[in-house]
Amino acid sequence: MILIQLSRISNRTLAVALSMLITLIFLFQPDASLVSAFSISGYFLLFRKFKLINLSFLLFSLIMIGYAWYNLDNLEPVRYVENILALAKEISMGFYVLSIGSLLLLLLPFLFKRNDLSVTLAIYYSILLIATIFGHFPVMLMGYGISPIIGYFFGLVWQTSSNSSVKLIKVP
Repeated sequence: MILIQLSRISNRTLAVALSMLITLIFLFQPDASLVSAFSISGYFLLFRKFKLINLSFLLFSLIMIGYAWYNLDNLEPVRYVENILALAKEISMGFYVLSIGSLLLLLLPFLFKRNDLSVTLAIYYSILLIATIFGHFPVMLMGYGISPIIGYFFGLVWQTSSNSSVKLIKVP
């Protein structure tokens, strides 16, 4: 929802400041994949929208990503959250392949409508999926809470609605 709202901001300074603030908030979470996904997709969105995003914003994003990956949490992974694909593999190889295939299918709707917001959401979810290979991070839409599912469907409805009937707060 934050990326959707960010796409609606017409003031470049406000959009960059909000993106930096959200990145800092995510930095306090023990999830480097979230910082990486939001920073990279947010940078892509703002670069496509405003064409001239200064180098300091890119440097800020890279530093935040580096810091998040350098300071990974020391908590043991919860099997049914971070290792849910390994659990699927333990059940059967077929279930494992179906699990990975279903996760990849989640990206397809965002690639059909090739506007900046759709591609941004595809980048965001792709990074969340790829990050699970490199660490103990929650697997998108599998194994944890309802809010990621609601966020996914909200983004899906928003990007597929041709008349933009879904209204958010208008930000200057």
